[in-house]
Amino acid sequence: MPHAVVRWFDPDRGFGFLAPDDGGEDLFVHASEIVVAAGGPKILREGQAVEFEAGEGDRGPQALRVRVTGEAAQDSALGLLGTVVWYEPSKGYGFVAPDSGVAQIFVHSSAIVTGGVVTEGQRVAFLVGEGERGPQAEHLLPLGSDVARPAAGDGADGTVSWYDEGKGFGFVTPDTGGDDVFVHARSLGDGLTWLSEGDRVAYEVVQGDRGPQARDVHLVQGAAGASG
Repeated sequence: MPHAVVRWFDPDRGFGFLAPDDGGEDLFVHASEIVVAAGGPKILREGQAVEFEAGEGDRGPQALRVRVTGEAAQDSALGLLGTVVWYEPSKGYGFVAPDSGVAQIFVHSSAIVTGGVVTEGQRVAFLVGEGERGPQAEHLLPLGSDVARPAAGDGADGTVSWYDEGKGFGFVTPDTGGDDVFVHARSLGDGLTWLSEGDRVAYEVVQGDRGPQARDVHLVQGAAGASG
């Protein structure tokens, strides 16, 4: 059975990444795949040694039936915490300042685990890898988002995570999880001309040039809590 070390794990969102001992690509792990004693918490800690079975999930290669075999090793490569100092959505990249005080790290949109974008001042967890221009962030997870969590049973399909009225597009975080969905102003219905971060919306998903895209978007509840 393969072995790995926990790179990082977010207990609130219930997922993280493992670094396989064989040097292969990091593997996504969901809390539902953590094997524990009856009633035990399904969480992992950075640096723990684990064994797992390799499988395939919605995000590609994934660790299944993960069992902790040892506590953190001193030389394990752990995730870092930091703050986004600059990010340009239209260009798809920016920079993160690690809490350790080392130089700022380049981050590309493709490294953002949740898809979509990050914002200046946002707290993030990430790994560091080597890119063409030097160190860059990998498997970057936004933390402490100000976007409201989905309200169960309100008839919406997702929450607006970011929207630029001037550019006429943004992203919606689906209630079902997965990557953020691109939304263009042309897809807004019911006389909508723009959206705000935190808006609860209903929509259909179609495949566009940028991947999954929202169509026929309707406002269910505004970010301030007033019904739309």
